[in-house]
Amino acid sequence: MNIYTLFPLIATVAYIPLLITTISSRPWQRRHRLFVLFLISAMMWSLTDVFLRSNVFPEHSLLLLKLLLVMITWMGVQFHCFTSSFFAPGEGRWLPFAYASLAVVIALVALGYVGDAVVPANGDRLYLDYGRGVIFIAIPLLTFVARNLYLFGKRLKTLDNPVLYNQVLSLMLGISVLSLFILGAVLPWGREFPVSHFGNLINALILSYAVIRHELVDIRVVLRRGLEWVSLGIIGIGSYVMLLVSLHIVFHLA
Repeated sequence: MNIYTLFPLIATVAYIPLLITTISSRPWQRRHRLFVLFLISAMMWSLTDVFLRSNVFPEHSLLLLKLLLVMITWMGVQFHCFTSSFFAPGEGRWLPFAYASLAVVIALVALGYVGDAVVPANGDRLYLDYGRGVIFIAIPLLTFVARNLYLFGKRLKTLDNPVLYNQVLSLMLGISVLSLFILGAVLPWGREFPVSHFGNLINALILSYAVIRHELVDIRVVLRRGLEWVSLGIIGIGSYVMLLVSLHIVFHLA
């Protein structure tokens, strides 16, 4: 394990309190199930990158890269399924298209059209060559992002319920941050550093705040208070570790 695995590892850990809290809450509603599926997919995406960047299985690096691309697509689809549950009645959620795009990506990855190579870079870094086929992942995910932001932005103009307003605003912020950092991962330097997991970590913190403060999903008061303290602990530890890692990287580059 090397220093570049810490960012996806912290992002994975940041979702654990949300997952435990949501699973422990009763009674479950459809939105709880969608939220749990998203949390699992977000954790699996970051955890896969932990194994990939740790390079403990160099003979399986290409396989892990392909699995990483499937996981990020699954995460994007599940996030859309959850966020679209907040759409106004009558607005199409495009769920068949979402799951069809995931099936297409899995097929393209299996056939070798997406995910070309994992190349050692300077030091412990790895350069992830996604291949030109990554466009087939980007198009549906960006479509979901654009549709969510458009419909949520339109809905904010007419909402008079402050709780729902803050929920929608939190989702818009999470979608924007996550999308921005994932797009950064496509850039050359973004393929060497796990920048997309900064977005995953920030999104975990945004969702944690939305659950605690704005009741994004319905959980009991005692669970909400426990989530609050655990989230604060993770934020503190994660911020400290990322500061040390960032200083190490800057010093190493210097």
